[in-house]
Amino acid sequence: MKEQKGITLIALVITIIVLLILAGVTIAMLTGNNNTPAKANEAAAKDAVAAAKDQCAMEAMNALTTYYNTTYVNNTNSTATSSTTGAQTAVADAIDALTVSNNVTKTDTAAGTGANASYKTFTLTSTKDTSVVATGKISANGSLTWE
Repeated sequence: MKEQKGITLIALVITIIVLLILAGVTIAMLTGNNNTPAKANEAAAKDAVAAAKDQCAMEAMNALTTYYNTTYVNNTNSTATSSTTGAQTAVADAIDALTVSNNVTKTDTAAGTGANASYKTFTLTSTKDTSVVATGKISANGSLTWE
């Protein structure tokens, strides 16, 4: 009898079944609720909003410093009065003029309502993932806080 070499039909079927199982597990990992691409997109969205928050904070500090230098340090008028709403307006105007980083949209500042009536507020929203939102509140003295 002649000896034949090669793969048996049973070995081929088992190999195909194993490959299908591996493909199914891989597809489930990439498209399930805990998928890596979605987590990467969410992380990129959070990073973009955080970078925009940093830009706003820097701009607010620069505006506040400029406002106080102009109003109190460089003012030779002895009748200078304290105007905390002027600080709030200076910071709000600076943030309104700011162009934030890519992949983030910014709403212009507006007067707060209800419990936030003494604040001016604005929002930063990621264009990649609209669930990533930061709301900035500018108080009467010009300080910036985040919600």
